[in-house]
Amino acid sequence: MNSRQVDESLAAGARFILTPNLDPQVIAEAKRQRLAVYAGVFSASEIFLAAELGVAVMKIFPACALPINYPQLIKGPLSQPVRFSAVGGITVDNAADYLVHYDSVGIGSSLYRPGQSVAETAKRCKLLI
Repeated sequence: MNSRQVDESLAAGARFILTPNLDPQVIAEAKRQRLAVYAGVFSASEIFLAAELGVAVMKIFPACALPINYPQLIKGPLSQPVRFSAVGGITVDNAADYLVHYDSVGIGSSLYRPGQSVAETAKRCKLLI
């Protein structure tokens, strides 16, 4: 979310940062620290700016609000290869469908909910794999 958190992440051993949004100052600090950036983007304008800023992975959020083939629709006009990760609305049941069009997926609440047992989390992870 901010440059201080980039520094704290680096001090904790991070090799990349994951942002919820596209913040050029945070991206610049992470790149200065030689950290890869996985930035939250949604619109074509954000994707083009993120590519220009050297973002390693475009974290499309919420991916479920866009056509599942969104990366193919937007990649054509980009001047360099871009990696996309679908986040938001991805579940054990639809992850494989997203992976046809995206390079990776991010799954949160469909795998883990507060108070859930380790056994249930492991069961859900096995389903995903």
